[in-house]
This record gives sequence, C-alpha cells and structure tokens, in this order.
Amino acid sequence: MGLKEEMANEQEWLKAELADDDDLAEAMFARAVKRSAANDPSADFVERAAQAAWRARLRQQRARRIVFGAAAAFILSAGIGVLYALWALAGGMLAPGIVAAAHGLVWVLTSPLEGANWWWTAERVGGVLAGTVTARGTAAAIIFLELAGLAAIYAFGRVIGPQRNGN
Repeated sequence: MGLKEEMANEQEWLKAELADDDDLAEAMFARAVKRSAANDPSADFVERAAQAAWRARLRQQRARRIVFGAAAAFILSAGIGVLYALWALAGGMLAPGIVAAAHGLVWVLTSPLEGANWWWTAERVGGVLAGTVTARGTAAAIIFLELAGLAAIYAFGRVIGPQRNGN
C-alpha cells in the first residue's frame, strides 16, 4: 500500500471520528495501527542507533573533560604568572612590612608603660606639693598671704569705690 492510500485511509478515519461514527472510526484506527506495526524498525537498526547515541555521549563527556582540564590549566598558569610578576613587588614590600609590624608591636607594648611613668611622675610631684602645703609653717604662711590679699582687695575697693560713683 502506498503513501497516498495510507493518507486517504487516515483522512477517512478522521472524517469518521468527526462524524461520531465510532464503529467505523475504530475499525479504521485498528487498520492504521496494524499498518504502522509493519513499519517497526529492525533490531539491527535499533542496535546501531543505540551504539551511535552512546558514542556521541562518550565524545561529549570526553570533550567536557578536555575543556575543564584546559580551563584549570589556564587558571593555574595565569595564577603562577601573576605571582611571578608580583614577586618583586611583594618581596620589596615584605621586609619593610615586617620591620614596621615589629616597631608597632614594640610601641604598643611600651606605650602603656610610658603613660604610667608620666602619671607616676605627676603623682610624685603632687605628693611633694601636698606635703609642702600641709606643713604647719607653710599652711600658716599661705593662710596669712590669703588674708592679706583679701584685706588689700577690700581696701582698694573702699578707696576706688567713692570715686567710681562720682562722690
């Protein structure tokens, strides 16, 4: 049976289906299925198609591995190149950096001690001044000077006060 006859039968099946003639549509559909069974592929064809698909899959996996390996090699070589190019710069900055870090560490460790020394010195000076001021003779002299200063301010205010008011 030729292709034209198969298409004609399919068109008749579709017409029967659209006309709601179920018995005729089922009979024609059964004949179409029977004819299509004759067109089944041979076992040899199926085997060759499966082998071709497996080989294509293996080629794709192999290509993927090669591409990933090439990318990894490129990234590795680029990293090595960057390290080689920057080695002189990094080496030139490494020694001064270590020296600066050591100086900074020494400064951090000695700064609190220096600050404490200044506070200890101020405390000693304050202690000496307090001891001097609180001595009996010194305290009496300071009190006398304060009273004399207050008396002078009072007297000065009495002398200048009337002149300021216009009296």
